[in-house]
Order: sequence, then structure tokens, then C-alpha cells
Amino acid sequence: MEQTLLVLTGLLLLAGPMGPNARPANAAPADSITVDVGEQGEIVVNGSSNVRAWTMEVESFRGTVVLGDEDSAIPSIQSINVTVPVEELVADRSSMQEKAHKALKKKAHPDITFAADEVMTSESQDGSFAVSTTGDLTIAGTTKTVELKATAARRDDGTYAVEGEHDLKLSTFDVERPSAMFGALKVTDEIEVEFDIILPSPSE
Repeated sequence: MEQTLLVLTGLLLLAGPMGPNARPANAAPADSITVDVGEQGEIVVNGSSNVRAWTMEVESFRGTVVLGDEDSAIPSIQSINVTVPVEELVADRSSMQEKAHKALKKKAHPDITFAADEVMTSESQDGSFAVSTTGDLTIAGTTKTVELKATAARRDDGTYAVEGEHDLKLSTFDVERPSAMFGALKVTDEIEVEFDIILPSPSE
């Protein structure tokens, strides 16, 4: 349940294959805009065990996305930083939530973070655009380089809708899989992080 990222974490956010129209983050102009991610959107972590499936939700997270040429059809993105407090990971069962927080070493490492300054965007045929980024994901004090992908689209009100999913293994981050009933119930190593986020308009 350590999920987060963000995961995602968060995290958070990007998408799709890179084609000939892809543009690197360093193509962004100097007058980039920082967009506050705030608490807009939803991050859900899905997993399973030898007994049943489980879900945890991220109640709030924070972060920034530094945009470049956001007036173009395909905005350039300079960097992404997302922080998910472990405390904000909520399960429908308090016992599960407590075990997940313990496995994530909440006291020693209260936040899950993702930071990337290598971001590519490319146009899709349906008017949306794909985003792919490689960055550092830190969970329970262990940092790994991961690639996150998502699909984004600019809406009529100037905001951006971003959605995607990311699979990971808890063992990659040295997270001990939670168990219960004297070990009779054991969480599987693989989890899936789904995110559906609305980024506010830079003018807000």
C-alpha cells in the first residue's frame, strides 16, 4: 500500500509514447510559469493479497509543474515536483491503513516524493498530448529512477486534465509487504497507481 508515488506517485502525471513531434523540456522559454498542483484531482492505489483486493486513496498532495510555452498546442514542461504525505494515504480499514503507514516508515520518512526535470510532450491525434518523464521517486527513504507516462489535454477553461497509471513493485523500494492474521494474509508485491488530476490554469 506503499503506493504512492506517485506517485505518484503520483505522481505525477504523464504519458504516452514519444514520436517525431516530441519536444524536450529544455526547449521551454525562460519565462516559464509555475502551476500549483494543490489538492486538485485524485490518486488511487490498487493492490491485492492472497485473500482479497484492496484500495487506498491519497486524500491530498502538493507539488508544482513548471510550464514553458503553454500557449502552443503542445505545451512544454520544464519540471515536475510532487509530494504525497504518507499520512494522507487512507484505507477503508484502519488496521490496513496503520500497517501500510508502518511499512512506509511514516515516522522516519513522512513523505513520498517525485522530482523530474526531463519531460517530453508530444501531440496525439485526438487533440490531447502525451507526456513522458524520467525522474527520482522516493518511497520509505529509498530513491529510484522511474519513467512515468500520462495523457493530458487543455480544457476550455485553461486548466489541464491529466490521467494515467503506473505499476511498481514494493520490493524495488525495500518496502516490507504488510501482513495480517499472523502472516496468513500477505500483500502482493505488485501495486498499481492511478491518477486523474486537474492542473489549474497558470493565470489562477
